[in-house]
Amino acid sequence: MKIFEVKIEIRPADGVLDPEGKAVLSTIGRLGFGGVRSATVGKLVELTVEADDEDLARKDARRLCEEFLSNPVIEVFSIEVSPGG
Repeated sequence: MKIFEVKIEIRPADGVLDPEGKAVLSTIGRLGFGGVRSATVGKLVELTVEADDEDLARKDARRLCEEFLSNPVIEVFSIEVSPGG
């Protein structure tokens, strides 16, 4: 078994309302940062995973996202896997 670091980014799907992102964008504008045109708020989940290989670590992370960590109706996710220690 090997150790892998897994980073999962979950964010609203295209076309889904993002009230947190809108609130952040509004506050950024009030603070004087006029160049910011959009903001999206999501979440980052970091895991340390023990698996036989990187493909299995990625497969397990995908299953976690599909069954537990994300709502596939309104969210999308990306997974990054790297060797851990």
